[in-house]
Amino acid sequence: MKVYTHGHGNPKVTIIGSIHGDEPSGKKIIQKLNNKLNKIDNSKINGQIKLIIANEKALEQDIRYIDVDLNRSFPADENSNKHEDKLAVKISNEIKNDDAILALHSTQSSPSKFTIFSHETEINLKSIKSIPTKYSVYCNELENSTLDSEFKNSITLECGPQYSTEAIKFGYKSAKFFLRIHNALIIDKKPRLKETTIIQAKKIIPKEKGKPKIYYKNFEIIPPNTIFAEDEKYKHKTTDKNYMPILMSEHGYEDIFGLIGKKYKTI
Repeated sequence: MKVYTHGHGNPKVTIIGSIHGDEPSGKKIIQKLNNKLNKIDNSKINGQIKLIIANEKALEQDIRYIDVDLNRSFPADENSNKHEDKLAVKISNEIKNDDAILALHSTQSSPSKFTIFSHETEINLKSIKSIPTKYSVYCNELENSTLDSEFKNSITLECGPQYSTEAIKFGYKSAKFFLRIHNALIIDKKPRLKETTIIQAKKIIPKEKGKPKIYYKNFEIIPPNTIFAEDEKYKHKTTDKNYMPILMSEHGYEDIFGLIGKKYKTI
């Protein structure tokens, strides 16, 4: 884990990249941000900005994780000897007193840009509105062990497709918006708030074996009684109206297709 710190005092704002080792865009975004902050006048930094490259060992091997998924390792287990559990302890100690946290990810889902949060706090809603995505996913009804479920003023940003320059460009731009909205980076451009539709995640969609197939894009309404995902074991469909896929991909996860949910509100 690598940590860059700029400024001191309050607010304390942190951006974390490459929690997963097969998402190198997070590391590149953090490096670009660090280079930018090294070049600007200290008077333009208000409080403390912390930049973290999380799973360097997995990044070196271009794999999602070494022992366990780091984004499923919260709250941190101080007694574990697994690599990602040890990292979760270090990350938790770094960010436990922070005012706002942004975790950068990339995805195999399409469309690929949206935010995720688990706590409906004023800080999180402010963070979400500062980032130019159409959708945000609210995961309060799911049992999670993710970073954004453990730390109440944290959100996740899916920046774009894995291994893409698009994810680097969008994540870098969004990270600057995030810093501006929390008054950590003071520059000429004022933060702009964007209307965002919040989708509440309702169910996890399991995946078994065989060739997986998905028939609807993320945030596309699924007609009732139609199969929206299947493999050799499952033929998933819903009788409810207005359900839509979230984070669904055929090969993004080992044991789930993703989630489904419904529109919650627009902010």
